[in-house]
Amino acid sequence: MTPITRGLLLASLASLPFAASQSHNAQGDNARVKIVAIRSGSPIEYESVSANDQGFWIGKETSTSCPSNGEVNVAQAQKNPWQLFKTNHRQSWFGKDLVQDQCPAGEETIIEVSSEGYASLDVKAPGGQTLYVDKHGYLGFTQAQSGAVPSGAQQQGFSHTQNLSFGRFQFKDHSFVACPTGKENGFSYRVLVALNSLSDGDVPMGKVNDCFEFEAITESYEQDGPAAWQYT
Repeated sequence: MTPITRGLLLASLASLPFAASQSHNAQGDNARVKIVAIRSGSPIEYESVSANDQGFWIGKETSTSCPSNGEVNVAQAQKNPWQLFKTNHRQSWFGKDLVQDQCPAGEETIIEVSSEGYASLDVKAPGGQTLYVDKHGYLGFTQAQSGAVPSGAQQQGFSHTQNLSFGRFQFKDHSFVACPTGKENGFSYRVLVALNSLSDGDVPMGKVNDCFEFEAITESYEQDGPAAWQYT
C-alpha cells in the first residue's frame, strides 16, 4: 500500500471529479481501501477514518478482536451458509475451517466496496460486517455474526471511484462530516453522512458549526487475506 502524501494529493485533486470509467480498481468489482480525511486547514486533515464501537471515527484507534480460543460458533454459521458464502467469500461453504492458527493483524480499518452499492469491513468473521448509514446520518457497521441494523438505516448507496493516484469513497451524493465528541472521547470526531441539512440537534456536541465536511480519499489495500477477524 502506497501512503498518500500531501504533494501527491495536491497534484491529483485537480483531476476531480472522477470519470465514470475509473469506478473500479484492480481488485475487480470490489475495492479494498483505507480512508483518509481531506479538509484543508482543519484538525482532521490527512487523518485516517477508523472503525471503533460500531461507528467510524477520526482520532480514535481501530478496534478489532479475535476469538481467544481459536474457535467460532460454527453451528450459527451453518444456519445460513448461502448468506455466509455471499457475504464473505473467503469462508468455507458450510462454516468449517473458519479459523486459522493466526488471526489477521487488525491494525487498520479496511473497507470493501462492491459494484452493487454495498460496503463492508474487510473481515474474516462468519457473515461479515456491513456498513450502514442510520436515519440520523451516523456511519456505522454491524456486529460480527449479526446482520441487524437500526430501524430506518440505509445499506445501499456506497461507491468507490478510482483516479490514477488515489480514490474516493462516497455515499450517494451526500457529504461526509466529522463532528467533535468531547474530551471524554479524546477529542475525537464522529463520522456522519449529511443526509439532509444537519442541525445542532443532529450532532454529538450540539454545535453543527464545529463539524467539518471532508473528502473521503482512499488508499488501496493490497495485502492478501482479510485485514481483521472482526471489528468491535
